[in-house]
Amino acid sequence: MEREFCLVKPLFLNLRTGWFDRSMYGSNLVFAKDIAVSFIQGRYRVNADSNKMNISEFWFDAEFKTGKKEVLTKVLVNQRFLRLKKVVVKLLRFLLLYFPKDKLYIKASGSGFHVYFFLKDCDKETWELFIHHILYRVRIPNTKHVSELTFGLDIDSILSSERKISEIGSWNKVKKDFKHEVNYLNFNTWVSVDKFFELVSYPFCSSSESVQYPLQYECCNMSEKLLREAKKAKSIGTRESSNSLLLTKPSRVLEFKGNIQKNDSAYQLQKHCSCYWNILRNPDSQWYARNFLVKWLIYSMQLEKAEILELINKYNAWSDYEPRITAFYVEKHFKEGTNESKVKRPPKKETLIKYGLCKNKSKRCVYGKLYK
Repeated sequence: MEREFCLVKPLFLNLRTGWFDRSMYGSNLVFAKDIAVSFIQGRYRVNADSNKMNISEFWFDAEFKTGKKEVLTKVLVNQRFLRLKKVVVKLLRFLLLYFPKDKLYIKASGSGFHVYFFLKDCDKETWELFIHHILYRVRIPNTKHVSELTFGLDIDSILSSERKISEIGSWNKVKKDFKHEVNYLNFNTWVSVDKFFELVSYPFCSSSESVQYPLQYECCNMSEKLLREAKKAKSIGTRESSNSLLLTKPSRVLEFKGNIQKNDSAYQLQKHCSCYWNILRNPDSQWYARNFLVKWLIYSMQLEKAEILELINKYNAWSDYEPRITAFYVEKHFKEGTNESKVKRPPKKETLIKYGLCKNKSKRCVYGKLYK
């Protein structure tokens, strides 16, 4: 990939333990030629600005969610396999109208599937045009913010501008031993399109020796047909309606019934605007919203790590709250070289509006006075 795509940025993780391990306190990202571990754990999605050939990667995460915490077993995954397969089949049948099957890649991640491909001569604007059009055309449910068993796509992750991707050969050790989301060890493995259509059960892979790899990653040429269709849809407003469908996040904020003293940091979160307080009290708050909250607490309210953890622990209403995991991600904001510490300022109002976290679209941001 690095040679054929002419990558100019280090995208590959050089740790055997996966994204979770920050023991080196560096970026841990290297060029492929400098990888020192036996198999690649993960990488960042290939964006047009990361290579000389203007190649963009399209990546789709097919999964099932119940809206509540559960520990997955192989039996449970197989019970849900056929319904999940229908989601992937629907996506594949659309993509196969425009791209050759030998350049569409499928990865079995342990309970879900990743479908991805690489497109030449595709800048950021074209990527955004295509990804919204594809999601609109396939009309597959979003698995975020669900309250019942739902089979679909993780659309929030698909639309993320800088997406971390587990690579073929990586394992789910963090999910098994730290997050306790599964009770089995599994290695990501490649499945060809033809093989996928033949599957009758989930293709688990319990050892690194059994991992299947494609011969190489190849790029698709620009589909002029898809480009014409996407531009036409945009011109008549279809894309705008699909954007609204995809990016509007339901807000479910739980009331805090205790008393908050004026000298409590939580009081400041409520004093002028409910934006950050809502992030803290929304059971379905996403990772990016929590990231914005922590940046606000650090760079506007100037809280220390211990103060932030105490505030979150006392007032959060997150349905998946785990103190250990939260402490780990807050710590990354204080460590130089991590992705979280790159931007050392609070989120902009425009960013909060983009992600549906701020409804104050016309007035001056009341939080502006707190920016340092």
